[in-house]
Amino acid sequence: RPPPRAEPASPPARVQPQATAPVPAEPEAPPTGSVGGSPLGAWSGSFGGRPATLRLAGPPDALAGTLEVRFQDRAQASRVRGRFDPRDGTLVLEDEDRSRADAGAYTARLTSDRSRLTGTFHTFAGGRVTGFSLSIIP
Repeated sequence: RPPPRAEPASPPARVQPQATAPVPAEPEAPPTGSVGGSPLGAWSGSFGGRPATLRLAGPPDALAGTLEVRFQDRAQASRVRGRFDPRDGTLVLEDEDRSRADAGAYTARLTSDRSRLTGTFHTFAGGRVTGFSLSIIP
């Protein structure tokens, strides 16, 4: 009787890659230098060394509010309108009543912790510049 025949060697088994669960996408990071937050609400502080209060409401591209500055025995209120850019924390407002001699534009930056607005006011006529700094009223 002949010796048993060896079976031909079978090719090595192919290893199938295992399916993996998709990796969830990272949340989109805010733009570099993004401040986020919002200037909405009530703010108090100093406007040219005088006590001041700013109240703002509305969407970021159509803000409206009132700025009140105290002068010794009286307060002067101005209605303001403007916009806020959360990418860089810039707030731009203008007095609604441009016919007033002291009407002008306000430009400020919101701190990343949303605690302070610091900026300058420029009158439309004459270009007088006044600094201001306001803190959020909790």
